[in-house]
Amino acid sequence: MSHNIFDDTVPLFCNIESTQVTGDHIEYRIKVQRGHSAEETWQLFRRYTDFTTLDNGLKQSGVSLSLPPKKMFGNTSREFIAERQQKLQAYLNQVLANWLLANSIYTKQFLYDNYYQQNFSELALQHISMLLRSEPSWEVVEPLPEIGGRIRKSCFLAKNKTIQKKRFVLTWLPVGPYSPIEEKERTTLVKVLETFQHPYLLPIVYSACSSAGALVIRPYMENGSLKDQIYKAKPKSHYLKKYGNPKTFLPIPCLT
Repeated sequence: MSHNIFDDTVPLFCNIESTQVTGDHIEYRIKVQRGHSAEETWQLFRRYTDFTTLDNGLKQSGVSLSLPPKKMFGNTSREFIAERQQKLQAYLNQVLANWLLANSIYTKQFLYDNYYQQNFSELALQHISMLLRSEPSWEVVEPLPEIGGRIRKSCFLAKNKTIQKKRFVLTWLPVGPYSPIEEKERTTLVKVLETFQHPYLLPIVYSACSSAGALVIRPYMENGSLKDQIYKAKPKSHYLKKYGNPKTFLPIPCLT
């Protein structure tokens, strides 16, 4: 797969086509298709331990998934392998049928060989450091890597040296694959957003753009975003835990 930026939300389809015994373990050959184009397909091999790594990441969502249990003995018989392949396929179908799970970093890492292994927070910090060189009053305090489900949207807790005892959220988002806007126009548009005033919108206190993307800084809200409040979730919790299978949530009154 190319390392160019592409649309992360394009659905993935996969099929376990065959198995092979390698040493003392079984490898599953998986064909993956991105979107509905047969031209965007690739194959990869995964072991049962790779499935358990995926499942461990997704467990925090609280969504019930049917990963078949590990078997210590008799796990290389033809009948067992055929049955295990069928159950693992059913497991992957479950994951890909759930939008939140299908678009999680864990699923992307499982179905791509290398692309999603990169550290998106570190990449974001490189661009942020460049943009904040001329703004020494702003300082990144710590990453908030798991508060939202958009893989490339990196969030950080930030502070301003001239504003005591107030915290901010700095958000970095790289330019997407479909952006028709040039850097100069993008800067103008983001600056326009800073002028928006509305009681239900958090103000943007600072913004900056480059050819790679844009950053915006907003006040940090202790109660989290509107979505956090609806789901009665702690803002710093992992987004899968917050939104995957909520036990309680605030009802939204019907508007008349």
